[in-house]
Amino acid sequence: PNTPAERSGLLADDQITHIEGEPVTGLNIHQVVDRLRGKIGSHLEITVAREDNPEPLEISLSRALIVGVTVSSKILDDIAYIRITSFNKRTASGVEERIEKLLPRIDDGEITGLILDLRSNPGGLLDQAVDIANLFLENGLIVSTNGRHPDSNQSFEADDEDIINGLPIVVLINGNSASASEIVAAALQDQGRAVIVGTNSYGKGTVQNVITLPNSSELTLTWSRFHAPSGYTLQGLGVMPTVCTNEDKIDVDASNEISVEQIKTTITLTQAVTENWRSKRVPDKAVIERLRSVCPAQRKTNERDIDVAKKILRENGLYQTAKSLSFPAVAKKN
Repeated sequence: PNTPAERSGLLADDQITHIEGEPVTGLNIHQVVDRLRGKIGSHLEITVAREDNPEPLEISLSRALIVGVTVSSKILDDIAYIRITSFNKRTASGVEERIEKLLPRIDDGEITGLILDLRSNPGGLLDQAVDIANLFLENGLIVSTNGRHPDSNQSFEADDEDIINGLPIVVLINGNSASASEIVAAALQDQGRAVIVGTNSYGKGTVQNVITLPNSSELTLTWSRFHAPSGYTLQGLGVMPTVCTNEDKIDVDASNEISVEQIKTTITLTQAVTENWRSKRVPDKAVIERLRSVCPAQRKTNERDIDVAKKILRENGLYQTAKSLSFPAVAKKN
């Protein structure tokens, strides 16, 4: 949306055959990208083949700075749904703008819960993750970084009002949720602000510094680890969902949906490992494998996750039970 491609009339599945009159046959993807990119405001002519169109199409584009749209939203009856696909410099403002449009309906009681979908979100900018967590927290630790050098130790605290004033939140994660998305999920879980649904996240929790060497080459140095508010490292371990939807770990009814009773069962399953999970500040590989085996990461998107989230949000007692597993964690920080 709102890019030169859209404005020029390009469609999904159009095949670029020529760039500035030169065929792309034999070029690799990097060579193609190099030819498409250029100075902002400059013009580009491409030829595309379109299915069901007998003649090639000549299309002119004006190059622009592209900042990907990472936030989308919709309403599921009485529940708001916001999906974040990655974290770029406009992600937090995008989430805030969409929520502000929903506030009148939240204030009127038409919207009774929020689903924040971070499944298959590979992460991105740390400051955007902190800002998004800060939207829903009034105070408390969001994330900390810890390393051997004193300068690597930092903490990021919530310092604003909860934009939705305590409206129940369910966060969805899966095995491809990494880095910044894990920071948001862990912060909202550990501070008792949201219920996490899905499977173990990826477990990407290191911070790198890029050092320029005398010969102008670069050295990437792993500098510190991200730690959740309750103290455990995200690196290797990831975030443990409160409600596990791993298809190999749960039973479903004939309609392929998870019942309220099944949700209660999986809460009990994860409750048994949650405290142990958080007590391992920097666990070894064997401990990580044992803990993660309780709800193994699934890379694909589980279509039942949203159904589970809606059930939790509409069953207030169930939501409160699941959320209560998170809140004491910060007090027990190791």
